[in-house]
Amino acid sequence: MDVDYRRVFWSCLGLVGALQALQFPPGLSEGIRVRTVAPAVSAAVMSVVGAFGVVFPERAGGPERPGLALYASILAVVLLLGDLLLA
Repeated sequence: MDVDYRRVFWSCLGLVGALQALQFPPGLSEGIRVRTVAPAVSAAVMSVVGAFGVVFPERAGGPERPGLALYASILAVVLLLGDLLLA
C-alpha cells in the first residue's frame, strides 16, 4: 500500500486549522475585535484549504515524498494537539 504524502500533508494542514479554531472561543471574552476574529478566520481558511487539498491533491500540489514540509505539518498537528489536551 502506497502512502499519498500529498493527502497526509493537506490532512495535517486541515487539522492544524481545526485545532486552532477550537482555541478561538476563549478569545471571545475580550469581545469581537480584529485581534480576536482574525485568528479564527485564518484557522477556518486553513481548514477549508486543507480539505480542498485532501479532495484534490493533484490540483493542490504538495510533497510527493517525505521531506521537511511533511514533517513540519505532522509536528504542528502533534504540538497543537498536545497543547489542546494538556491546557
